[in-house]
Amino acid sequence: MLSLTAALVLVGVLLAESLGRGLLRSVRDLASAADRMATGDLTARATTTGPAEIRTTAAQLNLLAVRVDHLLHEQRQRSADIAHRLRTPLTSLRLDIDAVRDRDAAQRLISGHRAVTTALDEVIRTSRRASAETPAVTDLARTAATRAMFWSVLARDSGRTIHVDVGSGPLPVRASRASLEAAVDAMLGNIFAHTPAGVSVWLKAQRRGDDVTVLTVDDSGPGFDDLDVVERGRSGGNSTGLGLDIARRTAEEGAGELRLGASPQGGARVELRFATPPPTS
Repeated sequence: MLSLTAALVLVGVLLAESLGRGLLRSVRDLASAADRMATGDLTARATTTGPAEIRTTAAQLNLLAVRVDHLLHEQRQRSADIAHRLRTPLTSLRLDIDAVRDRDAAQRLISGHRAVTTALDEVIRTSRRASAETPAVTDLARTAATRAMFWSVLARDSGRTIHVDVGSGPLPVRASRASLEAAVDAMLGNIFAHTPAGVSVWLKAQRRGDDVTVLTVDDSGPGFDDLDVVERGRSGGNSTGLGLDIARRTAEEGAGELRLGASPQGGARVELRFATPPPTS
């Protein structure tokens, strides 16, 4: 009798262990699929096995991934459609620019037109690119210097000076060229829009250690009244509040961040920090 009882207990323990392992395996699979979806992989699917409750949860999670993917696809399509619609007035604008007789003014307008066209092309490419794709690698030093040169014309007209220090070598960061240009333009444009004429700018790109690359923009203006201005849609002036948010998202796509603070000149400091990508073989 004692032997029978022990045998039944042993069978019960083995059965409970088997059921527990199956349940744990189902929960782990569900958690793994959820983690992949959270990182942007909307192709991940949970296996609909295990107890009824786990199967139901897995099926609903899969439906959620399909729905989110569908909504993102529609959003990308709308963005691409809007960008395409802007091409017609831009073409008309270019024809008007070609008729400008002042060649210096015409060149500035052409440069601005080209920047807008490039930004639209980037919107279309981004709209068609899967969110999980890794951004390209771009030279931060060259991009910063190029955009500073572009803004230097407006700086002279408003009595400003842009001091540029980007070192002598390339500074690769994980961002597309158009996104990085838009981020630098947002940082510099914010100064021109929200500080009085005569306020100077210091732009510096550098490597800090082995794993961080930083773009710092300082000014000698009044500084930030509110360090939450980076929040999308929030601005202390008559603007959309999207400029610094664009810069923030560019840094975050490159595994970095945006930081706000005070500059040594008494004005505002904006830093874009990027995780330095590994060297290419």
